[in-house]
Amino acid sequence: MSRLEWHPRYHRDALDGMERMPLEERGAYTTLLDMMYDRAGPVPDEDRMLAGQMLVSVRGWKIIRERLIAAGKIEVIDTQHGPALINGRVREELEKQTKRSRKNAESGAKGGRNKPMMPPKVIGNNDNDEANALAKSKLETETDTKGSEDKSSDARRVVSIDHDAEAWRQAVTLLTSQGGMTQAKARPFFGRLISLHKLEPRDLLPSLAKATVSGTQDPQSYLSRAAEAVARRRNEDAKPKRVGWV
Repeated sequence: MSRLEWHPRYHRDALDGMERMPLEERGAYTTLLDMMYDRAGPVPDEDRMLAGQMLVSVRGWKIIRERLIAAGKIEVIDTQHGPALINGRVREELEKQTKRSRKNAESGAKGGRNKPMMPPKVIGNNDNDEANALAKSKLETETDTKGSEDKSSDARRVVSIDHDAEAWRQAVTLLTSQGGMTQAKARPFFGRLISLHKLEPRDLLPSLAKATVSGTQDPQSYLSRAAEAVARRRNEDAKPKRVGWV
């Protein structure tokens, strides 16, 4: 697994778990957790390296290390690279992330088999020309004509696409699969976001496509910034243009 840019923090659990830990041990413990998430795995059990990371002497680090092990906060494991330190909660969260990534990959593969004609991947920021072109193409498409013919009349079926409903579907999927939210929280979050910036759900389709393709680990923050940027550009476009006299 590649390094994680973001990980969930359960503040109530953290406060309860560190309730009896002095400041020095808390600092070392939280630093170790961040190092484990950053590496997406255990941290080498190297006294000099870790003492330097904590800005303490090797002797001081060894004392802290033993206290954390005795308190059950970390444990020593054997890896192919030698002894390492890991935390039980970190191991669980990394396993969850691995399962989510595998599920997303399998879903993407199934989608590719069922729908061979997929839109191009959108890579870049919110101003990316490809993202804007994709969104414009999707929004201007009013109907999707299917090739299957009615046996009785040979008439083609025309199915209308609800772009707002599609945006809602993508948003809820993104927030639950990559953001760790439940549907009960994901829908109100997206609703408040578009209401706050006075947007239509379809306005965020390009951003949803990019977030899904890039696999962002913090879709809540990403969509908040995207909505703010879309609203800002819209307000700038609405400003009257100054016309000079020739």
